[in-house]
Amino acid sequence: MHEPEKFQQETIKAITDLQETFRQTMSRQLALGAMVKSILNRVPLAALPSVLEEYEAEVDHQVALMPPKFQQPKHWEEWSGVIEARIKQLQQAQGPKTPGQG
Repeated sequence: MHEPEKFQQETIKAITDLQETFRQTMSRQLALGAMVKSILNRVPLAALPSVLEEYEAEVDHQVALMPPKFQQPKHWEEWSGVIEARIKQLQQAQGPKTPGQG
């Protein structure tokens, strides 16, 4: 086989492998997102602020291990938003506090 043909085949295989890795990663991400949301739906309101705090601390720890060129805050910050939205949702469902409530 000539070098250009071999290079082309290797390139096609590398692209195909990357596509498969991308599909697997996206499928896992979808499943993890669904799992997190379903678990959050079972966490009581009183526990959610500490869950948010622990999540953000763990993200900070993990990010410190990641080279800066790979860091994309918008992707992990969206999960803080999911937790914050759940807190607001539960607070609204409780209704306004009356005088004398904690």
